[in-house]
Amino acid sequence: MLALSASSAQASEPDGRVAFRYQWVVDPDAPKGETRHLRLSITPLVPITDARIDAQAPSGATTFLRSWSAAGIALDGLAVGAATVIDLDVVEPKTGGEILTFSVRGLDSGLPVRESVGIAVGTPGVPPTLRNGAAEYPAVRDGTQP
Repeated sequence: MLALSASSAQASEPDGRVAFRYQWVVDPDAPKGETRHLRLSITPLVPITDARIDAQAPSGATTFLRSWSAAGIALDGLAVGAATVIDLDVVEPKTGGEILTFSVRGLDSGLPVRESVGIAVGTPGVPPTLRNGAAEYPAVRDGTQP
């Protein structure tokens, strides 16, 4: 006789060496295509020295971020468990969107550290075609596989 048992487990995405949290601080009635306020919280879980945060997007971070330096921002004085909060003005596109990636780079006991988070700005991807009550997405985009 074979006995089967089922167990239930809850999965969660673990934080790496840096925990990222973000929040859009938005007026719910604000129209698309306007500047939105993004609050990004960075909490190191290990001691990180020489830390810097960079931003990247397919069309360039400065397309979305007002007053952002291409060299990023130096994060001095990162204490383990203490959040560093950065408030950013993000220009949301009227149509479409991209993933804006923030990366923290630094050293943990002399070893390189790089942790990243991707935040959707606007609505990335191809808009679907509604046909017979179903949303259809193209199998090929711009002649390449999706």
